[in-house]
Amino acid sequence: MTRSFEFKRSALCLSILMLLGSGSNAVEFNSDFLKIDGSDADLSRFSRADYTIPGTYLLDVVLNNQFLGRQSIKFVDGEESGTSRVCFSEEFVGSLGLKTQIARELPRTDAGACVDLKGIDGASIRYIKSTATLKNNVPQIAFEYSDPNYIPRERWSDGVDGAMLDYHVI
Repeated sequence: MTRSFEFKRSALCLSILMLLGSGSNAVEFNSDFLKIDGSDADLSRFSRADYTIPGTYLLDVVLNNQFLGRQSIKFVDGEESGTSRVCFSEEFVGSLGLKTQIARELPRTDAGACVDLKGIDGASIRYIKSTATLKNNVPQIAFEYSDPNYIPRERWSDGVDGAMLDYHVI
């Protein structure tokens, strides 16, 4: 019985060593099949995990855990090679309800077309690709009103047209 146990233990150890030894081979991506008309494809942009190709995306926008709706958000090339960043428009930033002075002093990039919310101390922007969500966190002190559930006048709607007849809503 002990001899059988010894054999099982050695077979287990040998199997573990074989599994560990097989994982050390490096795998490299062959980009030769991406050659189109003799030119190589530049894959250096995708070497960073958080890179987003510049363009406009339809994303769910969240500000301080409040859903603002689905909006078109533009991504542009970042300052460093192989990076990208969010480009907020003046209209979007104006609809957030920030204090006028803070909104005016935010840094502008791309010839004034983009407003950088990270210019606010403590602000963060996170793009979650798996859910197509752009999570923005801005300190409450940067807002015009201190109530976190306040909806700024710029985001108010006119409502839905309706009429009342005989106590029934139409």
